[in-house]
Amino acid sequence: MKQKYLLFLIMFFYSQFIFAIGIDSLLNELARKDDLSSYTKKDTAGFIHIFTRVDLDRMKIRSFDELIDKIPFLRNKLDNYGLNDPYYQPYQTNNPSRIRLFINDRELLTPLFGSGLRLLGQMNISYIDHIEVYHGVPSYDIAIEPSVVVIKAYTKIGQRENITTMGTSIGSHGTYDAYAYKSENLKDYSYFAYVNYRNLKRDKVQNLGTELSRDKKTTHVYGQLSTETSNFEIQAVDGSLDGFAGTSWNMTPQNNDITFKYLSTSYSFTSLDKSLKTTLNYTYLTDEQYQSSTSPLGYLPSPVFPFYTLYDTSRVNMTEHLFDAKITKKYKVDNTSFLFGMSNRFKKFTFNKYELGGIDYSSIYTYDSEDILSLFTEINHQLNENNQIILSLNGQKYFENANLDDDVLYGARLGHIYKKDNFIQKSFLFYGKFHPTPFVLLFNDLLSGGVGKIDSETAYVVSTQSLWTNNNMENSLLFARTVYEDGIYFDGTYHNSKDTNIYDTISFESKYFINSEDKIDLNLWTIIENNGKSSSNRYHNQYGASLDLYKKFYFVDTYNSISYVNSNEGIADGWNYNATVTYQYSKQLSFFLKGKNLLNKALKSDYTSINPLTGHKTELNNVSNIDRTIWFGLEYQF
Repeated sequence: MKQKYLLFLIMFFYSQFIFAIGIDSLLNELARKDDLSSYTKKDTAGFIHIFTRVDLDRMKIRSFDELIDKIPFLRNKLDNYGLNDPYYQPYQTNNPSRIRLFINDRELLTPLFGSGLRLLGQMNISYIDHIEVYHGVPSYDIAIEPSVVVIKAYTKIGQRENITTMGTSIGSHGTYDAYAYKSENLKDYSYFAYVNYRNLKRDKVQNLGTELSRDKKTTHVYGQLSTETSNFEIQAVDGSLDGFAGTSWNMTPQNNDITFKYLSTSYSFTSLDKSLKTTLNYTYLTDEQYQSSTSPLGYLPSPVFPFYTLYDTSRVNMTEHLFDAKITKKYKVDNTSFLFGMSNRFKKFTFNKYELGGIDYSSIYTYDSEDILSLFTEINHQLNENNQIILSLNGQKYFENANLDDDVLYGARLGHIYKKDNFIQKSFLFYGKFHPTPFVLLFNDLLSGGVGKIDSETAYVVSTQSLWTNNNMENSLLFARTVYEDGIYFDGTYHNSKDTNIYDTISFESKYFINSEDKIDLNLWTIIENNGKSSSNRYHNQYGASLDLYKKFYFVDTYNSISYVNSNEGIADGWNYNATVTYQYSKQLSFFLKGKNLLNKALKSDYTSINPLTGHKTELNNVSNIDRTIWFGLEYQF
């Protein structure tokens, strides 16, 4: 009841504030037209939530995970390795089909490590221009493998920048961050080059006399070379991190060290008339993890009583490769446009070393590749001035090696868009399947002795969104019902649930543009869950809200944000207050002061580990996902 009153007060404050401030429509419109997202967003692809370059700069967003609180239906949570996973639950596998991350047209994904949000979620993103978030299983032209949420981050480009920038910042706990980028627009091409070093320090967590760490160090390089029709990108990361609790039974690791090297390259060609587009991507990841623990990490079968052997050290070294090729062709006939596309995605993963208790078991992993061939089409028909119909179809063949079964999946998406004056209505129907990830297939094969079979998850989605503008206000109301069948879960081995899960999601967003520089954003959302009759928590509601105020006073730019999310784990609800003050000393030099989680009440997480031999449960409760942190930084352009 208390939370409902607080949400009411937020809405009341918002409604009173907007009527107390003047209107400046013409300047607002001019400012919005300069936004690069006006050219990159795809209105027919789904429901879009955009963070413009101005938004990111005024908030001083320095990593993808800082945006999670601003995206409806997501929670800023960390898994047992201290890596970002908005859907994290103990023992359940990270599933990239829930959320996918793209840099331009290149998906950040590795076969076993999973979504790029885990790998790059806490790294500096000063090279990003703007970010588009697509909800509700967007178009196949956006993401070939279907996903509930797609985050598309578009980089700064030399053609628009033509500048050299250097920045640095220091933060609480000894954090240090420095970056530089240079861009230039020449006669026949433009380039953009970026380098960053980040030493991210976190509060230490104590558990049973053991200090758990989530510190990370990364050196990050990004480069882009563009012509009128071609674009080449390269991105490389050398990183090390402390893996928090890891897989220790009592969550008492003595060492949990992870190092990785990541390389991704991309080439794309777009014809002058924009009708033909091809992309080629390659991703390489090698990582090594060493764990030692005062409690066991696991056990192995033994021929003598008690028929198992405990081990408390592990060393895993693996290499992953991802090859992507995609081609699309568009045709226009009268009021109908046709898009035809084909893609091939090949995933290769190799365990170079898999030592448990000093014995190497890497030879037992025979499943090591997956090949996905996709064919898709999208038909867009303009019925009349106000109505538009979109039909998307997708067929995929999954080729699995070793003794795993191949799979064929089909998907369909039907949409209708109505536009008139200042009102837009988007509606979509979706049917599709989500193939198990290679990680799930690999370990299910091992844990089940090669006899366990996992089926693809099935999703049915009906969704609609109303958008309307009024003077300096932009509003949207979204409703979606998602029905999941054959959901995959883990309880020692992997299974398909016999229950049908139903999720009703509702969100309301309102933006009020006070003038060309100041605005207020309000966002409210809820998820109404029916997890099936077999669930111990069958009916459950999630809800959250955020209120942001952007205000400029002469040469001082301010940003204030309060976000709320209820807890679904029996712990305190999360309140996250962030504030940023930026002082523009000159056209070249600016300073900023930024506070994260200033109330120290942001959402916390509980972690659980179970001894599989005795059933003993170890709990680590009320761990902060976001530390209270103060940043001071500067940026110089020349």
